[in-house]
Amino acid sequence: MKRMKATKGLFPVIVIIALLPTLAWAVPITTSLNVSNEDLGLAGDFATVVVSYVGEHTVQFSVDANEALLGEDDNFGIQAFGFNASLDLSSAVFDLPAGWDFRYDQNLSMFGLFYIDAYGTGKTRKDPLIFTVSLPGINDENQFFVPNALGYHYAAHIAGFVDHNGQTSAWFSDQPAPVPEPATLMLLGTGLLGLAGFRRKTKR
Repeated sequence: MKRMKATKGLFPVIVIIALLPTLAWAVPITTSLNVSNEDLGLAGDFATVVVSYVGEHTVQFSVDANEALLGEDDNFGIQAFGFNASLDLSSAVFDLPAGWDFRYDQNLSMFGLFYIDAYGTGKTRKDPLIFTVSLPGINDENQFFVPNALGYHYAAHIAGFVDHNGQTSAWFSDQPAPVPEPATLMLLGTGLLGLAGFRRKTKR
């Protein structure tokens, strides 16, 4: 009887463990683009990037420009979008909007080099820009939350907004991920070595 009760108690745990992969990809990564390469006289989130794992080795990107902040003028929307990945995407399938294409290793203004740059012409600007990337081996949104050499995860070119300080288009990105300074890394290494030495001494 006790054994049956124990088994019943384990059942919810087994179910949760089985569902962990599903739960992991059910939480999209949302990133605010709040840095501009132009002095627009504005502060806030200029755009939002949402990356979702939608199954079948596929992620979906949604890049939504903040028209409430920027103001919508003629042909407002995203004209280009750059991102990085921890995978080789040379054989990936990109499902982009009509009139859009992509290229590898592009320098996007002050935000540096990005692995993929999806781009359209003025007439094909999108708000929001939604597309998918498919490839065996894609199983997690985090594979597409990768900072470039300058620490930026994404960059988007938004055009057709209301004139701000003489600008109606600009590049936007997120706050760069902090890169540890050499001195910090050295201090961390020294601390780890000291800890290892302490553990050895304790064991003796």
